[in-house]
Amino acid sequence: MLLLNRFLLFSSFSCSILAEHVTVTYQFWDKDLKIAEKAEFFAKFLATSNRFWTTNFVAEQHDEKIDRIRISSENWKGASVEENVTNSLDQVFVSLFQKFADKLYTNYALDSKPVFDPSVFHRHHYAYQSHEIGTTEQVWFDSDDGSKQKFHYTLWFVKTTFDHWEAVLQFLDALKKTHLKGAIVDCERQQTLCVDLDMSRPILAAHNAENNELYKYYDGDFRKDHLHDWMLTVQLPEISILTENNVPYWRDGIIPGFDRPRDTVTILFTDTKKSQIWRNYKKYAKSVHGYMHLAAVVNKDVQKWSFHPAFITMKPQDAHNKAFTLYKDITFDRMADFLEDGWHPSCHSLTSASEFLTATGDKKKPLLLFFDPLGSKNVTQFQFHAAHAQVDRRIAHFAAVTGFDLFGLYLSSVFHVETAQYVVVQRLEKGWCLHTKPIEEDDFVRTLRWVEDLKPFNCQEVIEDFKFPIGRLDLLERFEDLEELEREFTTVEKTRDEL
Repeated sequence: MLLLNRFLLFSSFSCSILAEHVTVTYQFWDKDLKIAEKAEFFAKFLATSNRFWTTNFVAEQHDEKIDRIRISSENWKGASVEENVTNSLDQVFVSLFQKFADKLYTNYALDSKPVFDPSVFHRHHYAYQSHEIGTTEQVWFDSDDGSKQKFHYTLWFVKTTFDHWEAVLQFLDALKKTHLKGAIVDCERQQTLCVDLDMSRPILAAHNAENNELYKYYDGDFRKDHLHDWMLTVQLPEISILTENNVPYWRDGIIPGFDRPRDTVTILFTDTKKSQIWRNYKKYAKSVHGYMHLAAVVNKDVQKWSFHPAFITMKPQDAHNKAFTLYKDITFDRMADFLEDGWHPSCHSLTSASEFLTATGDKKKPLLLFFDPLGSKNVTQFQFHAAHAQVDRRIAHFAAVTGFDLFGLYLSSVFHVETAQYVVVQRLEKGWCLHTKPIEEDDFVRTLRWVEDLKPFNCQEVIEDFKFPIGRLDLLERFEDLEELEREFTTVEKTRDEL
């Protein structure tokens, strides 16, 4: 019979902060109703700003002739903060919740000790053994197996580190969700199949289903859903040729093989394939196959357009700009820049370490962050301008932090920002380069000029890596994702054992 706890891959791991309960306490000598109402309001505001978080408000009399606010969490006692009420109530609460968020995430990063146990590979060989090379399940190598798949997949791994175990479980999960065929190579057991491979990290490849020839290696990470999306996208042509009938589906992000609309798709409208633009598009599409949804309409009627050929990027989920176009000066570099900018959200969400690292991952362009926890400025206007900034050359990527999202407050605490500010963030070799300026109304164009005029790496402030353990927080998120996936596999095995 299965022992439920035998699947855990950590020997020590502190509790998650994805869901918490926070207590806001108002201590008083003589109760001030204005302070009590404000404290209760911000306690509820924190809960509505953070999914899965709950809060309660407590008012208690104490023996000091001063009003004080305390914020605490039962699971994270070291994150407790308190402050006497002497200034503007709004700013007191912003400052307090920033300090709380800073302590919470810092303690989480430094105190959580996930220790990977490599014996998990041996204990749970059952999870992947049916996909191993050399087993009876290795049927997908037959080129006439009747499958409509263009490509099959192979994962090479060694039984050593968390990275390899993450790759194995995410690969198995992707195979289950996509119903695609794939095989696993354990390089300790099948050394002859791994002689020429650098196994410092897991390796995934797509193979042509007709002749089993290697098509391409996967060079992304093995985070939740990333592998799944790549495997499905590779099955599509590098450039999908569309007819008038299926353009509306692509415009709405409805792509063959996916069960939900995609965030970004791009279609080239052209009257001919006999052009340098088409050749450039083919070259680029081949290099990014699996990572972008690219299509084309090739039709003589496009000649009737005022501007042609034209790239149109659609963002069906975007609230402010559903499409934007490139039709002038379409060199290879300009096209690539346009397509890569379009891959980014018009305005990034920053509720986790992985989202922050994605938003700041472009080495050429900084992140322009709109920070306004009290909602005193017009964030909708900022998001609108950010969405429409994609029409021209982007000089930055954009993100907004409003409300009391705790990860956003943690960022603002690290960046030493309390009032409504623009923050320009760019990665350095061993830290983060920052510039700040106050947010003013209707100043988006001037703000872009300010960003453009900033001297590269002539920083207003530098945050060193040891003061901002974002990499550690990202790793802990990956551990949490894998714990969730392990529970799913555990449930399946438990059901099988009971049957």
